[in-house]
Amino acid sequence: MIEEIKIMKENGYEMKRYGYPVKRYCQTMDLKDDPELIAKYRECHSKEKSWREIREGIRSVGILEMEIYICGNQALSHLCQISAIYFS
Repeated sequence: MIEEIKIMKENGYEMKRYGYPVKRYCQTMDLKDDPELIAKYRECHSKEKSWREIREGIRSVGILEMEIYICGNQALSHLCQISAIYFS
């Protein structure tokens, strides 16, 4: 693990490659500063608790990857989507 971190520091983060153009989007959000609501938000967005229909909807609009990071009451979402020219 230490060696991998060292390599990342020297070479940067290796991005996943696709065989077609993609766009990456980031969005920041201010969450209500309420630990119970933030815990519920985390639970609802977890792989175990998220609804299958939501995951299918995300894929149906060409989203390949989606991650949400939370620090305190700040959230950052990052997603990778197939470029519109290749998505029909």
